[in-house]
Amino acid sequence: MVFGFIFWLWNLTSAEKVLLTPMSGSPLTSTIYYGKKLHERGHEISLLISREWADVADYSHIMTNGSFYTTYIFSCGDDFKPFGGGDKVQDADTFFKHFIEFLFDTKMPWFVRPIFHNLFGSLALANVHHNTAICTSKFFLPENQNIVKFIEETKFDLIIADPIEMLGPLLSWKYDIPLSFNTRWAMYGDAGEILTDAQSTTQARMISDVESTINLSFLDRLVGVFITLYNRLSKIAAYPIFYKEPLRIWGYPGDMDDLLREADLWLFRYNFLFEKTRPLYPNQIPVGAFKCSKGNTLSQEYQDFVKDGEATILISFGSMVKTLPKTVIETFLKVFEAFPEYRFIWRIIERPEGTPENVKTAAWIPQVDILSDSKTEVFISHCGNHGAHESLFNGVPMIGIPLMFDQFYIANRLRDINMGLKLLPQDVTPESVIDSINEILNGDYQETARQLKFKIENQPQTDLERALNELEYLMKIKNFDHLKPQKISSMEYYNLDVFAFILSLSIIFILNSWLLLKAIFNFATLKKTKND
Repeated sequence: MVFGFIFWLWNLTSAEKVLLTPMSGSPLTSTIYYGKKLHERGHEISLLISREWADVADYSHIMTNGSFYTTYIFSCGDDFKPFGGGDKVQDADTFFKHFIEFLFDTKMPWFVRPIFHNLFGSLALANVHHNTAICTSKFFLPENQNIVKFIEETKFDLIIADPIEMLGPLLSWKYDIPLSFNTRWAMYGDAGEILTDAQSTTQARMISDVESTINLSFLDRLVGVFITLYNRLSKIAAYPIFYKEPLRIWGYPGDMDDLLREADLWLFRYNFLFEKTRPLYPNQIPVGAFKCSKGNTLSQEYQDFVKDGEATILISFGSMVKTLPKTVIETFLKVFEAFPEYRFIWRIIERPEGTPENVKTAAWIPQVDILSDSKTEVFISHCGNHGAHESLFNGVPMIGIPLMFDQFYIANRLRDINMGLKLLPQDVTPESVIDSINEILNGDYQETARQLKFKIENQPQTDLERALNELEYLMKIKNFDHLKPQKISSMEYYNLDVFAFILSLSIIFILNSWLLLKAIFNFATLKKTKND
């Protein structure tokens, strides 16, 4: 008991202070997960979020959960207007309902789909950029002075942020606080390539309909070049519209790229068992399975449901998709009838009329516990990043039905590593889903999944352990300056002056050789003339 008290007191006195400034959506919950795990190691956690996001129904649980962090809410001003109009940031339910219906019901030609999804992603990011730029600009409003004073006086040891948000990086710069990004994407593409320079081949692998992310076709690479050019033009022409003003207000001397490069640590939400390998700097660490863990034994309710089935098939399209179009529901009802000996667990808000007895529906399901269960053999999903890594971690092949953003890329990768199959929303029919399930059950996907599960289980340290150890190391030594890429000029990076020098020498050599040969030729011609 005495030793327990001493250990508790030691944790209390040695606890570092961590500030979370995440972006909205799934990155918010994953950043808070890091906060939870750091809290379990004895650190003090604070969450900083704007009132405009705190009022969104999707995040109401974030504000009321004070179990391991304290929430600080700042105002973006009375004149805040979301991108696209309205008086406040809206709940995602209505938007995604209509968008999902459009995806499943619209037959887009193959050459239109990558353009549509790229433009949709750009508009969605523009919405985030607009909101974060305004809120960052208004951070020093009088009504926020108590929070500003709190940050100045607390002397935080670490900020965990996202490169799509501005507030965290600017707070890190202004108050000299170590900064770590929990990230996958940045404002104009893959976050990893903010430091390593974006490559058109990487952009090509993000195309929704790419036939292979391993060996790109000429057409894929051609489209990738145009997408890269579009992203770079957006970076030059469009993004400064959002970021120029807040950087000026905060007094930051550089541009947004300069600000992001000051981050000490980049924790990427991917694992190289899943992701295609690429060069990274030492302060860029792939830890995509950081939220993955072995599930608990299924509750008695679920055990009773699956015990008599030949196998279990899990269906979930994530928390953001709360309903599905009527045609898709009817499709799944026919699929259930085609596999009466199997047990289906379906995450859906309301149980559709006519759902057979071999299907269990629920608004919330213990997804990790179900994936960990030995009877689960197929996971039908929208290919969210965390769900895909949980499936990989538990060795369950997937049928990916991607809907938006990077879900198409994730589905393509699952297909290419033989971990699953991909169905575009417009191709979802009873026949296509039934054929896909049969192919997963009877093909070699189960063996691939078991091999990948074995590899990830036997890593020297888990992705979570690696991430937490790096975060604590950063808090202890205060910066990772020795790991950051050193900024060098284009002249030095591409050796332009060296190649110019070699070219000059080559020209001089060729010119002198030509003059020498000409002189020899003229001398020989003159001598021959005299002899004649």
